[in-house]
Amino acid sequence: MGSFHQTYDLLVLPTEPIVAFAAGAEVPDGSAQPRWTSWTPFTYPFNMSHQPAATVPCGFPAAGLPARQGRLEFRPEPDDEAFLAAFLRVAEGSLDATTAEGAAAVGAHRQARDAMRYYQDMPGPRDWWRLAYTPQGSLAGLAIPSRNADGPVVAYLGVVPELRGNGYVDDLLAEITHLLAAAGAQWIQADTDLANRPMAAALQRVGYRNFAVRMVLSAPMYGA
Repeated sequence: MGSFHQTYDLLVLPTEPIVAFAAGAEVPDGSAQPRWTSWTPFTYPFNMSHQPAATVPCGFPAAGLPARQGRLEFRPEPDDEAFLAAFLRVAEGSLDATTAEGAAAVGAHRQARDAMRYYQDMPGPRDWWRLAYTPQGSLAGLAIPSRNADGPVVAYLGVVPELRGNGYVDDLLAEITHLLAAAGAQWIQADTDLANRPMAAALQRVGYRNFAVRMVLSAPMYGA
């Protein structure tokens, strides 16, 4: 690389020649090679040689964007109190561990307000947020696209308890994905708790692929 940089300032290569596959596997399903070096030939030499490098996500897999079903009406809502009420509704019976633990520790109302403040502090614009309504005008849920330090993310979504089981989570995910793509996103990340299997299944249904499993350690969110 020393000889290369005597002539050139920049080397551009694909980070990975494939789309993400299931976390926990060393190689994609059907691969003829047993080791990870077969699908990531462009990255590990730079890690081993301590060369400065950066990755820029770009492009979509063949699946493209999830289809919008048109079953819900999505509305921007500038009133924070309307979103606070929606946070309270979707938190009831939520399988999201942070939501459930916060509500148990300090009560549902404070947990909802803290959650909303957290998403307001993220870099994504507040006017991306949407409330979702049924054709009859009933609140179905909320959808919050945003950004974090890594780029565009599915920040938060939820369906009100009485409408769960209708597949509306897919509609919320599709809307968030389209909103982020319209804003120029080429790569969108989402995460969920391992125990929240319905959310993980919904992400897979609309085209998201599991590319990592992470362990998050933190001090207690709320004092005694």
